[in-house]
Amino acid sequence: MPKRLAQSIRRWPVAYRTASRIYWALRPERLAEVFKGTRAREEGWAKRSIGKGYWDNRNHPSKSFLAEKIAAYSPESVLEIGCASGPNLYLLAKKLPAARLVGVDVNAEAVAFGNEQFKREGIANISLVESKAGKLAQFPDRSFDVVFTSALLIYIGPDKILDVMKDIVRLARKALIFMELHDSQLTHKDPQGLGVYHEGNWIRNYVNLLKQLVPEDKVKVSRIPHEVWSELPWSQSGAVIEVVL
Repeated sequence: MPKRLAQSIRRWPVAYRTASRIYWALRPERLAEVFKGTRAREEGWAKRSIGKGYWDNRNHPSKSFLAEKIAAYSPESVLEIGCASGPNLYLLAKKLPAARLVGVDVNAEAVAFGNEQFKREGIANISLVESKAGKLAQFPDRSFDVVFTSALLIYIGPDKILDVMKDIVRLARKALIFMELHDSQLTHKDPQGLGVYHEGNWIRNYVNLLKQLVPEDKVKVSRIPHEVWSELPWSQSGAVIEVVL
C-alpha cells in the first residue's frame, strides 16, 4: 500500500486492514498468481534486472548473520537456492575459502552479473547457474553438506512448496537452513504449513511443513534479532529455520 495512504488511515485499524487486503489482492502480480500459481512469480522474477541491486545489498546485517549460521556447520559444499547475483555466497566465500559454493536462480541476468563479479574479484570457489527451485535434477542426492534459502520461499505458493521442499531435503547431507517468514500461530488456518498469503509474501509454519519430510525434533526455529533485520515484515515474522540431518 502506498506509504502516504497507509499513514492517513492507520489511525482506524479496521479501515486500514480492509484497505490493505484489497490493495494486496488487486496487485497485478497477485492476480497473475491466482490464475497461474507460483509460475507467475517465477516468470516475473526471471524478467527483472536485479543483479546489481542484490549485489549492492551484500553488506546488509542479515547476510552476515546467515553466513555465520551456515559456517557453524563447517560445510565443504553449500548450495543456495534463489541466490540472485550471489551476495550471500560472496560472504560465505570469505569464511569458507576451500568450500564448493553453488547458487541457482531463475534470473539469468542476475546469474551472469554475479559470476562476472566473482571472476573480477578472483573468487574461484563460487559458481552460479540458472535454474528453478524444485527443478534441480542436475544435482545428485545428498550432493551438498548444507542447502539454504534466504527470502526465497516467501514467493513459493501452496501449489509448489511441498515439491520444492522435497527436492531441497533430497540434496542435503548435514543441514538445511532457511531464512524466511515463519508464524507458529498459523496451524488453525494452515495445518500443513503450505502457506498463507499476506501482503505479497507467503508466510507459513515451517515446523508443520517440514515434519512431513523430516522428524520434527530435527527442526529448530529462532527469531531473527531486530538489530539484524529491522524492516517489516522481517522484524515481525523473520526467522531462521534449521534442520540437522
